[in-house]
Amino acid sequence: MKKILVIVVLLAFIVACAPKPASYEREEVKVDVSDKAAGKEPLKTEEDMPAKPEEGRKPPAYTPPSEKITYEDPKKEETEEKTPEKKKLDPAIKDLLDRSESKVKSYSFLYRGPESNNVAKDTYYYFFKDGKLSKIKIKKYEEDQFVRESESTHIYVTPQDSTAVGCCEKLSRCLSENVDNTNKSIEYTMEEITLPRAPHEWILEIPEDAVVRGTETLQGQTVTTITYTKNGYDWEMKMNSVYGLPQLVISRANDEIVNEYQFDDFVYNDVKETDFVPPCV
Repeated sequence: MKKILVIVVLLAFIVACAPKPASYEREEVKVDVSDKAAGKEPLKTEEDMPAKPEEGRKPPAYTPPSEKITYEDPKKEETEEKTPEKKKLDPAIKDLLDRSESKVKSYSFLYRGPESNNVAKDTYYYFFKDGKLSKIKIKKYEEDQFVRESESTHIYVTPQDSTAVGCCEKLSRCLSENVDNTNKSIEYTMEEITLPRAPHEWILEIPEDAVVRGTETLQGQTVTTITYTKNGYDWEMKMNSVYGLPQLVISRANDEIVNEYQFDDFVYNDVKETDFVPPCV
């Protein structure tokens, strides 16, 4: 019994002498009000300190979707829109077309074809400026020697605005005892004028499968003959070998000639812009 009592007393003494466990509760930081009143900054905790900026590469600025730029090459786009599709022609034919563009500034011819009942009548003059057709003049065929009221011997056409003015320039056709047309200007509509398909318009018809057949002499000038099939007809075109414009175009069906378009008395670069100013205006 005494032994048991001694053991109980020893256990109670050990428990009483054991160290108390440490408190893990965070101590609250108290601010001295008197220091704040005195103008001193209170102590700052780690949570009150501003965050340090992240070191390393700086991220790019944000661009709203509505302000984002699409990077394209406007020059390339513009070039593709303005550049027409070119035909893949025989090199010899392409050379003729290049000559017609670079060498011809003006030309004239006496026309014979379906529009004139295959009779050579009117003479046509064409003038180009900046690579475009600028002026046309028509010298009308003199069918008789009578002087008629309001008659013109020449017609001046401005293709850009589709206007035409006629003047009487040959006294034997303009002046008589009763009639004087020398100072009269006569306005024409485009429907009243016969304009055949001109040589520089014919070359636009040449297809890619056109074939060169050789050269020959036509009206004292060397021409290159080409052939092709189009719109159900076989075509033969004789093009001036120096200036590239056709001087004769023939259409055939079953080896029979259907139509001939003849440009006689062809003259190149012989007229000036001033030759297309109507003298009666």
